[in-house]
Amino acid sequence: MTRYAPQIDLYRVMLLQMRRSVIAGGVVINAKPVFVLTLIDVIESGLVSSNHFPYTKDLADAYQKRWIKHITNMAPTPICKPFFHLTNDQFWHIQWKEPVSFTSSSDKKMRDYVEYGYLDNALWDLLQDQENRDSYRKEIVNYFLTSNE
Repeated sequence: MTRYAPQIDLYRVMLLQMRRSVIAGGVVINAKPVFVLTLIDVIESGLVSSNHFPYTKDLADAYQKRWIKHITNMAPTPICKPFFHLTNDQFWHIQWKEPVSFTSSSDKKMRDYVEYGYLDNALWDLLQDQENRDSYRKEIVNYFLTSNE
């Protein structure tokens, strides 16, 4: 575990610096943190066995379950939003079926153009360890979602 210590801290900082949208009235949208928790969940459940997260109904259902668990004061943000916009946070990437130039997402665009999403390989490797998953999950919930529970 020691050999990962600098990477553990690097990704902890990156995860806790996810940029979130703010809508009218100063309401912060926590779709990205919920989506990252979903990625951790599907890794843990074995729904994915490699660092490829296809844009599927199974992923959307897992995201919906996470949203309901943590966000009780607003309707769910569609999964296409964090799936697409998390790429701005430097540890999540999308493998496109063909080059794209759009700057906003929709469910149709994601279904039509996404091959899969993937994490930095180093973060993927860290998330193979239960202790790291538990630590990141707890920190994300405490930092972004505690006030919503």
